[in-house]
Amino acid sequence: RIRGEYETSVLSTLVDVVSENTTFWEIGAKRGYFSLSLAPLVRDVVAVDATKRDLEALEEASVRNGYNNILTHHTLLQEGADLDEIVDLYGVPDVALMDIEGWEEAVLQGADEFLAAKPTMVIEVHDDQQVSHTLEAAGYCVAKIKQRRLNNYHLVALPENDVNSAVN
Repeated sequence: RIRGEYETSVLSTLVDVVSENTTFWEIGAKRGYFSLSLAPLVRDVVAVDATKRDLEALEEASVRNGYNNILTHHTLLQEGADLDEIVDLYGVPDVALMDIEGWEEAVLQGADEFLAAKPTMVIEVHDDQQVSHTLEAAGYCVAKIKQRRLNNYHLVALPENDVNSAVN
């Protein structure tokens, strides 16, 4: 059961950027806390993780909760081409959460199709990665939304066009 007590600032940010027409990806889903939390609010969810057992638990929770809009994808993401392969399978997300335990920068490098589509992203950053620079170079405005520990925080990345439209 989801109670909204875990990662509240991240969940709040995600709730603010999704709608009933949103396709949401949780990259590094584990047991799918965010997938399950957002499933009633969005059109589709794609949960990606390297641990099949966690994805099976997510699938069971999805059935128990009556959610039929969550798809799971089992893969070990290590480079951007892997992320683009998932785009080829499921289409482009509108919003993506990425928490892959320090592999975020490596996965974003070379994810040309994914980054060109400009999904809104929330990313957990570990150990001062260059994630911000990669996203800014790809046309995103980036801001910290939560500092968890030294060298561990979340970023929100909005496409520059969306930010400019909101300001004008």
